[in-house]
Amino acid sequence: MNTELIEEILSRSVDTIYPSAEALRAKLVSGGPLRIYMGIDPTATYVHLGHSTNYLLLERLHKLGHKIIVLVGDFTAMIGDPSDKSAARAKLSKEEVRQNLESFKAQIGKILDFDNADNPIEFRFNSEWLGKLTFEDLAELASNFTVQQMITRDAFQKRLAEDKAFRIWGSTRWQNKDKFVLTTTLLVNPKTGEKLMSKSLGTGVGLNDSPPEMFGKIMALPDEGIIQCFVDCTRLSLGEIEDIKLELEAGGNPRDAKLRLAVEVVAMYHSAAAAELARENFLATFSERGLPAEMPELNLAGRQITVLDALAESGLAASRGEGRRLIEQGAVEIVAENGESIKVSDPRGFAKPGVLRVGKHRFLRLE
Repeated sequence: MNTELIEEILSRSVDTIYPSAEALRAKLVSGGPLRIYMGIDPTATYVHLGHSTNYLLLERLHKLGHKIIVLVGDFTAMIGDPSDKSAARAKLSKEEVRQNLESFKAQIGKILDFDNADNPIEFRFNSEWLGKLTFEDLAELASNFTVQQMITRDAFQKRLAEDKAFRIWGSTRWQNKDKFVLTTTLLVNPKTGEKLMSKSLGTGVGLNDSPPEMFGKIMALPDEGIIQCFVDCTRLSLGEIEDIKLELEAGGNPRDAKLRLAVEVVAMYHSAAAAELARENFLATFSERGLPAEMPELNLAGRQITVLDALAESGLAASRGEGRRLIEQGAVEIVAENGESIKVSDPRGFAKPGVLRVGKHRFLRLE
């Protein structure tokens, strides 16, 4: 019996356990296999470190021999189910759901062992039963709730106030006392309460980010979020994390702790060699004011193209419109061959040999 792993399952990144941690501990200690499932929403393909907390918990349960089931909400994605967002979800086609799921599996497969033949991880789809419901079944479900009960939810109240559409779907209440529910901690800045991972705010560290991009994003995280990221986003032991915490409290340099964090995370999703190379490039770029050893290149070949053209052609900007916004925000500069950095202020200015830098982490060598 792996009592140490059981205690880690009950405490690490866990917020609340229903009905109680003691009841679940007794069940885990008994040694009998449990069926553990977690639902995923296939309406997007982006998985970031904030999501990884749940999959690392599933990994621990899988190592203990329990059956893991990933429940895919394919049916609800295709009908545009209600959410806590500010607007109703868009409906997706079967092909869109399939493509999203393939991308999703590739990313979470970096954590979960989908190749385990002795205890295979199972995928189930809610279309298996929701797709079979008749109108009579739906009417019976709907009879359990009133419209008044639904629209008292904050999300629906906001939509009503903003004159936005919403859909109402009923679902039954679970009364099975034999089930356990684990809620995980949210990855937030303990000082401000803000999310540390947000794609919309540009702070999300994606599981499919390149090693340099992943490393740079982690180094840009606020110092006060370091320990929480170690706990929620790495496989480092809690004892080692406690040592790092004590070192920081004793006056240690947060930058050194973040370097360790970045190496741990990049190694998890790429390799130890990729993590070390990303570390060397980061130190060369940001600590010694140099440039990365490797970066994409664009051969000007005697052409006269504008900086805006170079941004769009290289992919450093998703579009000419985005490139123009980056320049207007002062986020683009050219590092000349003599090392001098010059801010780009005119989108129509011609690109010259040197290094085009966008923000802190994106580079393009202009030959």
